[in-house]
Amino acid sequence: MGARRVRPPNVLGVSCTAGPACRSPSGAAAAGNDVRRTEWRNFAWDSVLTLLRHLEDVESSGFTSLDEISGEYWTAAARTVSTALALTQQGVEFILKGLICRVSPLLLIATPVRDWPARAASENVAFADFKTVDALDLPKLHDSVITPPLPPSFVRTYEELRRQRNALLHTIDKRLSISAREVLIAVLETTHYLLGARSWLRLRGTSLDNSPEAVAFSPDFVEGLVIREALLSVTLLERREAEKFFGYDKKRRTYICPNCSLAYRHFADRYAESAQLQPNAPSSVRVWCFICEDTTIVRRVKCTNKDCKGNVIYEDEGWCLTCGRQQDDGAT
Repeated sequence: MGARRVRPPNVLGVSCTAGPACRSPSGAAAAGNDVRRTEWRNFAWDSVLTLLRHLEDVESSGFTSLDEISGEYWTAAARTVSTALALTQQGVEFILKGLICRVSPLLLIATPVRDWPARAASENVAFADFKTVDALDLPKLHDSVITPPLPPSFVRTYEELRRQRNALLHTIDKRLSISAREVLIAVLETTHYLLGARSWLRLRGTSLDNSPEAVAFSPDFVEGLVIREALLSVTLLERREAEKFFGYDKKRRTYICPNCSLAYRHFADRYAESAQLQPNAPSSVRVWCFICEDTTIVRRVKCTNKDCKGNVIYEDEGWCLTCGRQQDDGAT
């Protein structure tokens, strides 16, 4: 999608408590508030990925079979997953309000002037004291003042999120079951349309740079966590979804990303297999990583490791991006 064009601000516009990203239509202001704009969805993503990481750790430990605990595990996690979905919907609502607010905060006020707080005519009144537009009407209001309009597929996703959130918070429906995959799709889909195609991993990294983990550990830890989350989440996506949200083709061969592996080997003691040939051809001499978006130059020669069938060799360091073997080691 192209960049959104915001129509000229209403001359009656007033300050909104949503912050600088709401008051300014500039790209710089919006970029500077990436963390704030995505924090609700980051909470949701973090909750679900933590659950997935725990399952992966159980599987790698070998102490317990996932077949034995998986059903019980997700039953115990149901409230966490449901809350994550509600947080995702709330985050989408805030972003839509922020985009509208950049045109004029007055557009979000749902009541006529006669119903505003009485003191509004004589003193400053907090925006929160006004009754604002119902969340149901936000897509229509957005499309009335901002171009291009929201795609129908996004509007359907938004409406379904609202329906599920309301059912979770306001009813007791035992038939309602939310999966971790649904939360991941909701985060990725809404980010794709509102904040830019294939932008989630960058936004997630920015959020983690400002997290307690970044203070307690190191930048390498944060980078490694983003890599692990990306590799885990892509396993839950269908092929078309992985291509749409990450530019990753699940049907194609994957190679080691030299850039990501520097951090990931410290974090998880293994290589990050997240790069693919670009273009996908026998003569291609470049691989591109869907996580760090780095392009690496390679040589197409057979790996010297007799047990490896790879022929994609990292040009700078001389190691195989299939098995990770340094080519200087010979074929022993």
